[in-house]
Amino acid sequence: MTSHLVEAPLFRLNLKPSKANGLRKESQLMVDKVQAISVSRIGKLMGKVDSKTMKKVNQAIAFVMGLGE
Repeated sequence: MTSHLVEAPLFRLNLKPSKANGLRKESQLMVDKVQAISVSRIGKLMGKVDSKTMKKVNQAIAFVMGLGE
């Protein structure tokens, strides 16, 4: 995730701040930079995205990894 916005609609999903997602400013999910990290490195929960956004995340990750239809 980043607040440095770039125009890359297939690889970066825009998120507007909301009470539910806990963001303070517009950000992007960087699905082109997927990484595995240790659970011990995960901090406190900031917020959540809705199921519609998660569907877009899953589709974008599948596209980036070459698993799309």
